[in-house]
Amino acid sequence: MFQSWHEDVRLSRRSLSRRGFVHAVSASAFAAGTLSFRDVVTVKAEDLRQQGRAMILLWMQGGPSQLETFDPKPGHENGGSTKAIDTAVPGIRIAEAWTETAKVMNDLAVIRSMSNKEGQHDRATYQLHTGYVPSGSVKHPALGSNIAHQIAPGDVEIPSVVAIGGGRGGPGFGGSSAGFLGVDYEPFQVADPSRLPDNVSTGTSESRYRRRLGLLGQIEQEFAQRGGEVVVDNHRKIYDKASKLVLSPKT
Repeated sequence: MFQSWHEDVRLSRRSLSRRGFVHAVSASAFAAGTLSFRDVVTVKAEDLRQQGRAMILLWMQGGPSQLETFDPKPGHENGGSTKAIDTAVPGIRIAEAWTETAKVMNDLAVIRSMSNKEGQHDRATYQLHTGYVPSGSVKHPALGSNIAHQIAPGDVEIPSVVAIGGGRGGPGFGGSSAGFLGVDYEPFQVADPSRLPDNVSTGTSESRYRRRLGLLGQIEQEFAQRGGEVVVDNHRKIYDKASKLVLSPKT
């Protein structure tokens, strides 16, 4: 999702518009500049939930720069050789090779106001995924987990957040976790999209699988009684979500 301050650009024809957003929240809060992206999601959460909308974040680590994509600067000393072409939105020009993108520019929005002062890639990536600089005391939720927390229905058998691929921003990266939102919104990790995830089936009959879960519950109960209630509770949530997934006929 890209955002622009150009007056003719909307987030989406079917989603948030500048006018709709202003009508959805108090004028005083908007005027005071106190509304964050999370506030916008909160305001529209129920509407988005009823529409069954979803978000796909493509994290192009090491991808082309803005000078070869959405912000070419022909003639500028830093602009390079890329030329600019007109788009479907008057006043917005993009790189010459992006002819098909230019045709649908009215369905996109481009952020030009975002900047980052972090000089180290991992720290900057974490901030872009979570909105915060890394902290030793707080694990912040990533964008996908935040969105799922606001609009994902709670009764589905499939994961509300899926993280695909490795590297920075992928499975195992600190900025792709649910952070303090907890295991309910932890991404389902898929390291290799070319093959099925591990353990997508029980490997045994459902009755035997459930007996195994019962035995596990008895073992964990003793640990919980010794002060490990929080750990056991989170572990059970993970197993419950995994069990719903592998036992679902939709899997």
